Amino acid sequence: MSSPDPPRPPAAPAPFAWPPTVAASEPTSTVSASEASWSHPAGSASPDAEADAVGAAFTDRPEVQVGAAFVGGFFAALILKRVGR
Repeated sequence: MSSPDPPRPPAAPAPFAWPPTVAASEPTSTVSASEASWSHPAGSASPDAEADAVGAAFTDRPEVQVGAAFVGGFFAALILKRVGR
């Protein structure tokens, strides 16, 4: 009869490097004085063109937000109704 293998010690943790290395990235671009507006003052981070276009649909038309909330609530009620059965 063979005896079971003795338990192995836990593996050594990976070495810890300090300070942590961070990949270099470009600095955030800012809004210039000539491009400044009330929603984007000079010196603030430049808005992303795609994110600004998507967000404009909700900020320029609050009725879209109300409609989306209504539809979301309706579907949540349908789901909860099914779960409650």
